[in-house]
Amino acid sequence: MNMMKKVMVINVEKEFNLEKSVCNHGFFMMLPNQWAPCSYSFRRPLRLADGCSSVMVSISSSTLDHQHLIIRAEKPASLSDSDRDLIRKQVVRMLRLTNKDEIDVRKFQEAHPQAASKGFGRLFRAPDLFEDIIKAILLCNTSWNRTLEMCQYLCELQAELHSGMHKDVLLAQDCNKSADTTVRPRTINEYFRSCKRSTSKINLRALGNFPSSKELAGLSEEFLKQRCNLGLRAKFIIEVANLVENGELNLGDLELELEESFDEASYDNNIRDKLMALKGVGPFATNNILMCMGDYRNIPIDTETIKHLCEVHDRKDARQVYDKFAPYQCLAYWYELVESYERKLGQKLSKLCPSNYHKVATSYLSSNTNKEKESTSTVTATKRKRSSSR
Repeated sequence: MNMMKKVMVINVEKEFNLEKSVCNHGFFMMLPNQWAPCSYSFRRPLRLADGCSSVMVSISSSTLDHQHLIIRAEKPASLSDSDRDLIRKQVVRMLRLTNKDEIDVRKFQEAHPQAASKGFGRLFRAPDLFEDIIKAILLCNTSWNRTLEMCQYLCELQAELHSGMHKDVLLAQDCNKSADTTVRPRTINEYFRSCKRSTSKINLRALGNFPSSKELAGLSEEFLKQRCNLGLRAKFIIEVANLVENGELNLGDLELELEESFDEASYDNNIRDKLMALKGVGPFATNNILMCMGDYRNIPIDTETIKHLCEVHDRKDARQVYDKFAPYQCLAYWYELVESYERKLGQKLSKLCPSNYHKVATSYLSSNTNKEKESTSTVTATKRKRSSSR
C-alpha cells in the first residue's frame, strides 16, 4: 500500500511541546496510553471509522521544525480517508489542539508566568469522552496502583473480546445460562515484567484498545466484575455504556453544549447535573470529567489533593489557593502537583519507567521520604555515637 497513507501530519503552534502536552496528568500513565521516555514519542491504539477496528499509532514531533506532529499508523492495514480523518480528530482531542484549547493555554500562561516558563498549559485526555468518564470512575475510592491495574484489565479484555476469546461466555449470557466467567487478571507489575526489556515499547500481544461503550454494553455485570476486578464499578460502567448505546446519553452533544455555552453562567449546572445523574459519578469524578471536557474551574478533591494542600500550603481549602487563577484552577493545581511529584521523584514524569507509575502518589512518595529521613537520621546518630566514643 502507499506508505503516505499510513503517515499523517498535524500543524501545531511553535510553542507546542509534545512531552509537556502528554506527561502532565495521571491519565497519560493509564493504559493503553504509552509514553516512550527514550524517543519522546507517544503510542496507543486509535479507533477506525467502522467503530470496531483499531490501529496502533505513534505520535512524534517533526525533527526539522517541531511545528508538525507526525502520526504513523503501525499496522499494515489499508486506511481510508474516513479512517485518517478520525485518527486526526482523536489526536487533536487527546493533545488539546483545538482553537479553544489554544486560547486556554495562552490565557492561563498569561495568568501564571511560572507555568508559562515551563511550557505547562495542557492536560492530557483520552481520544473520546466515554474513555474519560470510565477512567474517572476508576479513580474513585481506590489507590492509584489499583486504578492502573483496572485500566490494564479493561484493555486486555478488549483484545480478548476482539479476538472472540469470550464467545462461549457471551453466548451463555444471551441464553440466560450459567458459564464459568473466572479469568485471573495479572497485576500491573506482572504485566510490565512481561514486557521486553530491550525496547521502550510495551509488549502489546495481550493488550488492546480501551473498550468502547458498544463492547462493554454487551457484557454482564458479573463477568466484567470478575474479569477486570472492578467490584461495584462494573455495574456503574455497564450502566453508562448502555445509556450511551441506547441514545439516552449523547456524549457528542454534551461536549458541544459545553463548547457553545462556555461563557454562560448556566452551562456548568446543566452539564454537572447530567454527569452527577450517572450512577457511580460523584463530585470527584464529575470534576475530573469536566476538567477533561475543558472546564478547569472545579478541582477534583480527594485525599491526594488534601495531602498536597496540607504539605505545600498548610491548609485544606483549594479555593483559597487556586481561585486567583480562575477560570483555570485545575491547570494551576496540576502544574503545582506535577512539580511536587518530580521534585520528590528526582526526575521528570516523562523519564519514568512504566513499572514505576504506581509510585506517583503523594502517599507513596511521602512515606518513602520519611523513611529516607529516618534512615539518614539513624546513620548520622550512629556516626556521632562512634565519634564521641573515641
